[in-house]
Amino acid sequence: MADNPLVSVIMSVYNEPEQILRQAVESILNQTFADFEFIIIMDSPENELNCRILSEYSKKDERISLLFNEKNEGLTFSLNRALQNAKGKYIARMDADDVSLPFRIERQKDYLEKNNLDFIGGYVQTISQAGEIINNCIKVPVDNSRIRKKMLVNNCVFHPSWFLKKAVFDDIGAYDTKYVEDYEFILKAMKKGYVFGNIPQVVLQYRMSADSISRSSLFVQYLRMRWLQKSYSGSLKNMTMEGYEKKYFSEKNAAKFSASNRSLTLALKNIHEKKFISAFIKLIHAFFNSKFYAEKMLRYFFSFQ
Repeated sequence: MADNPLVSVIMSVYNEPEQILRQAVESILNQTFADFEFIIIMDSPENELNCRILSEYSKKDERISLLFNEKNEGLTFSLNRALQNAKGKYIARMDADDVSLPFRIERQKDYLEKNNLDFIGGYVQTISQAGEIINNCIKVPVDNSRIRKKMLVNNCVFHPSWFLKKAVFDDIGAYDTKYVEDYEFILKAMKKGYVFGNIPQVVLQYRMSADSISRSSLFVQYLRMRWLQKSYSGSLKNMTMEGYEKKYFSEKNAAKFSASNRSLTLALKNIHEKKFISAFIKLIHAFFNSKFYAEKMLRYFFSFQ
């Protein structure tokens, strides 16, 4: 591996299934752009199978830098550790259950440089645990002004698709808040005046696993995002994130929120399969089952108008 690779790809691994993990790793190793280092943080050191798989790859490809946490520390800690070891001019994010398309790094690098941008993402295609297409293309705003406007309503630079100058991290610092570390970082970057963009083509397949669709932390993540939005806009005063979360969180609300998220995910899959009546029924359930999810759906809808 070159002493000064142009791009540092950072990825945290937990307990992803073998086939899915291999797809993620190989999607980076098989990129059309080759001048990168691939920093992988193993955040589940007791998972002997994944440790062995990653060790095999690191022995075969010198671009891989494999680091092991002593125990499970979580995504925020792991990404910060990867950043501390990154040598590249640019940082590309990757998740261990997603698939980067072969041209991703090359085209994102070219797009960022050609348009004199600091921080970009791109369109994504959502897939199921088994790799089936759920949504063929999620389009997001492309230019800086629209991204800044929509970011106050909904995150429109998908975290697994990030490609940005390392200087942005050097300036702003590490990831911070759990569950919404990416959204908070973007708000900080907006305040600093960095220029955003999204490459208008699919660069990543984003896997919607059973856990990502139904996990109990989804509602906590939503509440923390809303707190950040309101704090950033100045409409929320004298209330901490913990206070806001305590005010609205309940196990019942969290369960309803997760159920609505499952319904929406299935509806998107039905739309892709052209099963429109079934999709409509699931959309109705998603909207009326949880008032918080209904608010999220409306904000999402209007943010892309």
